[in-house]
Amino acid sequence: GKFIRIHFMPSGKLSGGDIEVYLLEKARVISQQPAERSYHIFYQLMSDHVPWIKPTCHLSNDIYDYHYVSQGKVTVASIDDKEEMQFTDEAFDILGFSREEKENVYKVTAAVMH
Repeated sequence: GKFIRIHFMPSGKLSGGDIEVYLLEKARVISQQPAERSYHIFYQLMSDHVPWIKPTCHLSNDIYDYHYVSQGKVTVASIDDKEEMQFTDEAFDILGFSREEKENVYKVTAAVMH
């Protein structure tokens, strides 16, 4: 995969950007080691920060209902999934995503959990 970072000046003008190539561990979606977690977004979706996500994405309140994300650690003391979900959701707002577009992204992501 590629991670594209866009840099802006305080005035909001584009100042540059860079692209990082990374390896997306597909195996991490379906299994984790006991001390590891899957992708952070799965735990963020379960955090209840955005109240409409669970009903919209047909997610229960029990992370253990989702085998693919509950094989390893489901919580990490140094990670606040609720706060991270806030940052993720705000990032979509900053990028100009509509509520419907955000719902679609969250639904596709939650579908992987099912």
